Amino acid sequence: MISNASWTIKKEEALDLVYSLNGYEYEKKAFGGDFSGRSGFITKFKADSGFLDDLAKSTYLHIDKGEVAVDRLKMTGSAAALAQARRCLSHVKSLRAAEAREKARWADIPANPFAAPPPTQSEVVEARRKALAGIITDTDYPAAAIRAGEEGAVRAKITVGSNGRVTACEVVGSSGSVSLDMTTCRIIRSRYRGGVLRNSNGEPSTETFEETFNWKLTTPTPPQPDPAAPQPPG
Repeated sequence: MISNASWTIKKEEALDLVYSLNGYEYEKKAFGGDFSGRSGFITKFKADSGFLDDLAKSTYLHIDKGEVAVDRLKMTGSAAALAQARRCLSHVKSLRAAEAREKARWADIPANPFAAPPPTQSEVVEARRKALAGIITDTDYPAAAIRAGEEGAVRAKITVGSNGRVTACEVVGSSGSVSLDMTTCRIIRSRYRGGVLRNSNGEPSTETFEETFNWKLTTPTPPQPDPAAPQPPG
């Protein structure tokens, strides 16, 4: 990672850079980011690419973007720093391997043997059905859609957080009416109350599902004559 307070690299902006050191050039893509308020970029090199060995031997690192110089760095002490970094990396790898072996050793024991079993798929679907029942009513019909005579089905992708509240609603199948689409997700976000889902360890989990909501204008029923009222003479 290299940063500079004067740079104006956008976050995740892709950059084609050339790294020159020890008489060799390495063309790599870098990606922009913000590092403690300073604009900069990150480039990843594979451990077996030869770059690290050349970095350890070189006394300089030149970085260019086409014909434009990006940075000129002295690499004094890079060999010692790289050796220390490799020792640290080796130690981290050995720790992770030991953790993986220990985890595999006890893989048959759940984290919480006393947790209630997670709900079945049918129970999840039924709870979702109850939470969605009557969530949108005729009185929710947008006035603009009524005036325009707009009807249609809205297919929404809904994400429910671990607390049972909607964290995201995205229209994946439009009704053709912006008003109906927007109203659907607005109502879902504000009214949906799902139960707290739990995984096999009894921990709260999230869920994402899709649901279709149909909007149809109702035709007012014409008033019926009162059968008890006297009829005008024919």
